[in-house]
Amino acid sequence: MVGEADREGDLTHRRAILVAGHVPQRFVLGCVGVACAVLLLATPALAATPGQLLWVRTYRPASGGASFLAVAAGSHGAAYAVGYKRGDQTMTLVLIKYDREGHRRWVREFRGDYQGTGGQCVGLDARGNVYVGGQVRRRSGEYGILLMKYAPDGTLRWSRTLNPIHGSANLRSMVVDRAGKVHLVGGWGRVDVVAKYDPRGRRLWAVRYRDPSDPTAHIGNDLALDGEGDVYVVGAGSVSHTDDTDTSNPLTLKFSGADGSLLASAVYHATSAIYVEAVDVLGSTVAVCGSSSGYGKAPVIDYDLSLNQRYAVEYQPPEPVFIRALDVALDPAGNALVTGYGLTLKFGPDGTLQWQQPAEDRFIRADDSGNSYVGGYAGGLHVTKYDASGDPVWTQTVTEAGWGRLSAYSDCYTLGADGVYIGGQVLAHSRAVLAKFAR
Repeated sequence: MVGEADREGDLTHRRAILVAGHVPQRFVLGCVGVACAVLLLATPALAATPGQLLWVRTYRPASGGASFLAVAAGSHGAAYAVGYKRGDQTMTLVLIKYDREGHRRWVREFRGDYQGTGGQCVGLDARGNVYVGGQVRRRSGEYGILLMKYAPDGTLRWSRTLNPIHGSANLRSMVVDRAGKVHLVGGWGRVDVVAKYDPRGRRLWAVRYRDPSDPTAHIGNDLALDGEGDVYVVGAGSVSHTDDTDTSNPLTLKFSGADGSLLASAVYHATSAIYVEAVDVLGSTVAVCGSSSGYGKAPVIDYDLSLNQRYAVEYQPPEPVFIRALDVALDPAGNALVTGYGLTLKFGPDGTLQWQQPAEDRFIRADDSGNSYVGGYAGGLHVTKYDASGDPVWTQTVTEAGWGRLSAYSDCYTLGADGVYIGGQVLAHSRAVLAKFAR
């Protein structure tokens, strides 16, 4: 997860496999050459009440299916959704721009000279340029990381691929800063790569990293930036093997934004195997969350910018329940807000539990006032706003007759200046869907 300064380019852990004729659960998006189905007429944002559903849009190709994976909120209420459309044994990356009222402004496809392409991440710079990260399936059957830049009017400026020497590469997360510098983490096999590109698509540096304590571990699940442009990457590392039990300890790394050199590293030695899901950086705080084996605990770790641990909590509910922390957000006071399957939690700067609420959500964002917005799947596209005390301000769920159930694996959520965007896929019709609620 990205820091608040980079919310426009809301990017969180993205994984997908381009398999011809198969729709990966965590792959996304849209369609082209087909009219966008309007399920609800747009309502002007200025007249909206908090929590009001402003619009819903679906998109589907003439044949095959489509899904949204990532969405970014731009200026003047615009939204940019990226993902793929699926045809006969093919996948094609699609990028769609919607305006404040949900009107489709333009659609762009990218296939190139590849067997398949798909979009997984999207971000904006301060000038409104759009950066897309995804994957390509080469005709050899192997996969590479795709990076693209579009002008505000949808003109393709450049495309780049990052390929391993052998095998396949997978993009896991991407962050775009306001100057248009792109930071990404991905990997092939158990080797991870952290890379940085300038606004012209020139690679400034790339670092291959393998955890020296265990060659079977990898670290590239998510990344975030601090105010100085340094890069924080989290994942699983330092795996210890005892009595047929593998203990995966969360690993957090800090790389220099200037040259990619490793500045700091931190390993949290867990009481059981822990899988790191997300990281957020705001001010002087780095927050990491994840899940334990058996999903009975929600670990939350707090560091300063030098990766000195300030607290670590392996939260376990009073009664055994399935709990899995999937996303973390920091508010301006340094509180860590965590959501996932089971509970939404708020921890103070010292690790004290402030409040908890039941939840079945996948995403969380915080605003400047300490309010939190959680989103996920609960019979439809579901968003709840909590105030700083943990009291629900509003909750909304959107669904339509004939939708069936929505995919709970679609990774499409962001907080914009005038609304909350959440999307996914209508499985019953293989349509991509995006909804906007007033904040």
